[in-house]
Amino acid sequence: MDLHKQKPFWCLACAKGFRDELSLDKHLQGHNLRRHKCDLCEKSFRVPAELRYHYNTHTGTPFKCPICGEAFSRSSELTLHKKVHFGQYGYTCSDCGKPCKTLTLLKYHRRTHTGERPYVCKECGKRFSMSKALQKHALAHLPEGEGGGITPLTKAQLKKNSGTAVVKF
Repeated sequence: MDLHKQKPFWCLACAKGFRDELSLDKHLQGHNLRRHKCDLCEKSFRVPAELRYHYNTHTGTPFKCPICGEAFSRSSELTLHKKVHFGQYGYTCSDCGKPCKTLTLLKYHRRTHTGERPYVCKECGKRFSMSKALQKHALAHLPEGEGGGITPLTKAQLKKNSGTAVVKF
């Protein structure tokens, strides 16, 4: 006798099967626990505090840094940000001591010291340290009034081309 085939009661919400109606009823109560619904989107939460925390994503940036004034939508983001001011970030520039939130940001910052410019304009050969700067520059090569012709590089393409990236016209 195969126990997996003996589940005649199915939850229509998540397609989970049960052997008896009592187990299905108990399971359905779990779906009903998410009573606290956001009136701005379709998300729902089990605890009112989770809903209040979620509302911050809709209401802007209520958590402001008392040191620099930068604002965040979540208190946890502000806490992480404050570590910059107090030198508690794990990434610091060895040349100037600037703290960076991520290793990627440190890599971009280091280019100001090294002069590295891995992004090259195919039209004129001018080099840039950031891909967005190259994309903005490439607009200068278009005839006035035209916005087409440039295919911006995606993050995946930039990672694939870890050496020199070229914008194609």
